[in-house]
Amino acid sequence: MRIMGRRAPKHVTAKENLCTRHLIVISLFIMLIAAGFLVYAHSINVHKWFSFNERVVPGYNLWMSVSGVPCSVFLKPWGDGLLGFNITENLGWGVSAVVPEVADLSNGSTVSVNLTAGGSGLPFFVYTITVDIYTPAVLGGNLSFNLQSCSFKATDLDARGVYVYVGLGDVYVNLTSPLNHAAYSVVTQTGDILMALPAGQGFAVNATTVNGEIHIKGANLATLIHNNQNVYGIVGGGGPHIYLASVDGSITIETYPQNS
Repeated sequence: MRIMGRRAPKHVTAKENLCTRHLIVISLFIMLIAAGFLVYAHSINVHKWFSFNERVVPGYNLWMSVSGVPCSVFLKPWGDGLLGFNITENLGWGVSAVVPEVADLSNGSTVSVNLTAGGSGLPFFVYTITVDIYTPAVLGGNLSFNLQSCSFKATDLDARGVYVYVGLGDVYVNLTSPLNHAAYSVVTQTGDILMALPAGQGFAVNATTVNGEIHIKGANLATLIHNNQNVYGIVGGGGPHIYLASVDGSITIETYPQNS
C-alpha cells in the first residue's frame, strides 16, 4: 500500500548544474550584446554643414517640416541655388541607408522633409536618423531652423542671417569664417548652447536658453557686463553686440588673447 505524501526533492546532477551555469553565462552575454547595440544606436554622428539628429523607434514616423512632430525643420534661404539632403539611417546593426534629395530654393521656397523610420532593425531598438544639409550655392543668404525635439549642429555655417530654435535639444554652432555684419540668433528651451566664434569679425549673436547652459568661445570680447545671469558683450573693435540670457543655468565665455 502506497502512502500518499510529499515527493522527495529531485537530486540535481552535476551535468544539470553545469547546463544551468552555461545558460546563465549565455544570457549575460546576450544582455551585453543588446546593451552594446543600444549604446551604438544612441550615438550621434556629427557631419560638416548642418546635422539634425533625432532618435526614433523603427515603425514610427519622423517628420521634418514647418509644423511637424516630433522634429521640424524650416529652411528658407533668400538666395539662388539648390539645397541638398543626405538622409542617413543608423539601424543599430552598423548598416546605414542613404537617401539623397535635392530641392530648388531659387525662389526662396520652404523645404519640408518627411521620413519614415521602419522595417529595418529590431523593433525594440532605438536608432538614429541623421539629416545632413549642405548649401553649396546659397551661402550668404538667410537660414531659419525650427526644431521641436532634436539637437542642432552646424559647422562652417556661412550665412548672413541665421535663426535657430530648438524646443527639446542642444545647439552647437561652430563658426569658422562668417560674413561681416552677420546676425545669429539661437534659442533653446531645455538644452545647452555651445558656440565657437572666430575673432576679429563683425557680427551679432543672440543666445537664449531657459533650462540650460551657454558656452561662448573665442568671441574676442572687449567689454563684459554681467548682471542677473545676463551677459552683454561687445565684440572687439566696437562692433555689434552679443546678448546672452540664461534663466536657470550658467554662462561661460572664453576670449581670445589680445595678440591672436
